[in-house]
Amino acid sequence: KIYEAHVGMGSCDPKVATYADFARDVLPRIKRLGYNCVQLMAIAEHAHYGCFGYHVTSFFAPASRQGTPEELKLMVDTAHGLGIVVL
Repeated sequence: KIYEAHVGMGSCDPKVATYADFARDVLPRIKRLGYNCVQLMAIAEHAHYGCFGYHVTSFFAPASRQGTPEELKLMVDTAHGLGIVVL
């Protein structure tokens, strides 16, 4: 079962959510709902947030609005620890 998500939109608050927010608030909910896979949208760096990540400026850099590459790695490790595959 695949859950599609946009990390930056993973908050109920009017802000751009971070990788840490997503790991803490969203991944446990995904697990509780019975999903075993999360497909992340707009994960590559993009210049304009309003483009929803479709106008990529660097295919090999994670979106910096959500945090650092190390924080992304921690989020992925958290997902794996919950038994969730990350696409």
